[in-house]
Amino acid sequence: MPKSENFFDYYELLQLSPHADAAAIHVMHYHLTEKYHPDTKNTGDAQKHRAILQAYKILSNPESRAQYDEEYKKQKAGSQPAAAPGGSQQKQAKSQQEVEGGIELERAKRQGILYLLYQRRVKDMTKPNLNMRDFESMLGYSKESLEFTLWYLKENDCLRPGDNGAYSISARGVEFYERTAMETQDLVVLPSTGNSKALAPMK
Repeated sequence: MPKSENFFDYYELLQLSPHADAAAIHVMHYHLTEKYHPDTKNTGDAQKHRAILQAYKILSNPESRAQYDEEYKKQKAGSQPAAAPGGSQQKQAKSQQEVEGGIELERAKRQGILYLLYQRRVKDMTKPNLNMRDFESMLGYSKESLEFTLWYLKENDCLRPGDNGAYSISARGVEFYERTAMETQDLVVLPSTGNSKALAPMK
């Protein structure tokens, strides 16, 4: 099946796996809308900002995402990789985009892990732990791609190791998460209910 000209790869746009959890979609949406907001200096892009909002609208709704995923599978099954234009300048620009995208994605993974552990501790102080398998299934990233993320958070005392390779968020991790969320004016959206809760400013 030839690839439709009107079909957009929203997973690629949000730098996500097609298996990404609702939490990962939420985190990448807020990071990228902040980056490409028309008012953001240097990286503002109104067209890309609108596309990201549309991607989030489709992928954050279970029904519309299920419909999109069906079309996504058809398009991927019938598409052929297009030949990329040559030129050292274009390759250099692509390399720069990959570096910037990698940093943005890493920030999103850190925020995603802290988001999950933050919500876990708030909901049940007696069972605050999640393990690697939980992170993989909820965020849609492989174990290998999360190892650097977990190392960084452990080195900064944001995580507290538990039994059997599990982790919980530390007081420092809570402070880091809330400060970052407030700086980006992020809202914590609980994927299970769709309810929004604004974080209170730290005192």
